[in-house]
Amino acid sequence: MRKYTDLKLWTSLSKGRDEPELMAEEARRLGYWAFGLAIDSIRHLNEAMRSIQALKTMGYRAFLCGEIRTTDKNWKSGLRGLKERADLASVVPFSLELARRCSLSAPHSVVLPAFPRGIFFDSVCARQLRARGGAVEVQVAHLFRTPPLALAKILRVIKLELQIARRYGVPIIASSGAAFRGGMMDPIVISSVLECLFDLPREASLNAISDFSLSLVQRKGDDPTEA
Repeated sequence: MRKYTDLKLWTSLSKGRDEPELMAEEARRLGYWAFGLAIDSIRHLNEAMRSIQALKTMGYRAFLCGEIRTTDKNWKSGLRGLKERADLASVVPFSLELARRCSLSAPHSVVLPAFPRGIFFDSVCARQLRARGGAVEVQVAHLFRTPPLALAKILRVIKLELQIARRYGVPIIASSGAAFRGGMMDPIVISSVLECLFDLPREASLNAISDFSLSLVQRKGDDPTEA
């Protein structure tokens, strides 16, 4: 039986102190075995950890994911901090050059951004990331927030990047990237998006939200998905 995992739920106590619990309830209802609460700065670490500990006492399998953007001039130090404290540390590149530098920095995943652009993830990135045990990541919610006229180009670019990743044996992972309860998606829906829009084989699309995702967050000595 697959253990579906939504790596990144973007929530904050500023939306209401019960917001993390409401998203956790929805994740369970949708069939997720575990999920990650996502932060974009080490400054939010303590708040997120309090939420995760509270959810674990309620029996949820919750863990911490951090994501840094290369538009932050201190992204390298930010990534190091997230790697030390978070169960999953990701980076979002904003150019091919930065993607290559990101891949050398050994993140757990490189997020393929969903906006009109050229190729950011090439064979150099793939070889570097594979050597460091990283994955490429698609956040599905970002696709649905994209203007329709730009979406076709974005899908073509990401499809090519995923083909490059598969050619070099880089795992592909996916998350909903939902920022509110109504934006969360059934794992089979996410798998179908990967399969239909990017031509991923069925097994690869299912692994992207189960086995591959879990393997990244379970690499440390203590399993963060233990409730």
